[in-house]
Amino acid sequence: LVSSIDIASTIVKTGGALTTEEMQGINVLDPANIEERKTLFSEAYAHDFSTIDSSLYYRIALELPWKLILPDESNRPDAVVELFNLLEDPHETVNLAPSHPEVVARLKAKIEDWWQID
Repeated sequence: LVSSIDIASTIVKTGGALTTEEMQGINVLDPANIEERKTLFSEAYAHDFSTIDSSLYYRIALELPWKLILPDESNRPDAVVELFNLLEDPHETVNLAPSHPEVVARLKAKIEDWWQID
């Protein structure tokens, strides 16, 4: 699992410098870093972003083989929680959330822990 947040960390480490504590990315050229990352988080916002509270559409967790898409209850009240098995369904066509509530609950808890805004 890699993300765009890894670009800066990889460049900095490749150049021999130290990353800062604020940098959340990893050096993707180090296989140990890739192996250690078990979960990756993301969020999706409206294109006309104004604030996090009013523009957040989805929070997402990737933990292979699973991808959980959690809609924001305020900004996407009619959207449903979606869960996909990316290894069996890479095009995300079959929502498995109803049949795997334990996976949804576990990944939702991880999203909530990650989403703590200071």
